[in-house]
Amino acid sequence: MKRALAAIVACTLCAAAFVTLPSCGPDNEELIREAVTQKYDAYKNADDAVLSQLVSSLENNGLTELGIDETEFATAVVDGFDYAIDSISVNGDSAVVTVTFAGKSYMDLLSSISDTTEALANDPAFAELSQEDRRAAAGKMVMDTFTELEVRNETVNLDYQLTDNAWQEADEQAGLAQIDNILFAK
Repeated sequence: MKRALAAIVACTLCAAAFVTLPSCGPDNEELIREAVTQKYDAYKNADDAVLSQLVSSLENNGLTELGIDETEFATAVVDGFDYAIDSISVNGDSAVVTVTFAGKSYMDLLSSISDTTEALANDPAFAELSQEDRRAAAGKMVMDTFTELEVRNETVNLDYQLTDNAWQEADEQAGLAQIDNILFAK
């Protein structure tokens, strides 16, 4: 009788374990958080793949003509970048992730470059330099200006979709186009 009772209790415990096991996996919010973290940690940590991608996108932008190393510039782009997931709202197969990004402003960079260009154009000493020296001086001023840009915080809502059992951004460019972060400027 004790054996039969022990067998019944063991079977009941096993059945209960099988019923609760499927709910032990990560929920949708955790899966979305992992997807966001995986993507943006690469920028935050200045992964080699991210820097290579940035360097490739910077090719033929005239940086080398100004004596600016593209890898150094790409590293300066991600310098100060950070993000925080503020909230995740899941509704079926779609979700909205509110993220606050910290980074350098693209508009501030354009304004600073415009100010630098104007200052150089009005500097008689600059005009007396050789063309090569003018390019080098302009490149140094651009890099100095860029590295001194203030890091700003901006909050944005990103749409995520469950596709093939994986959460991914619905339209990356639509969400990120709303913010003035040099890392995401096109």
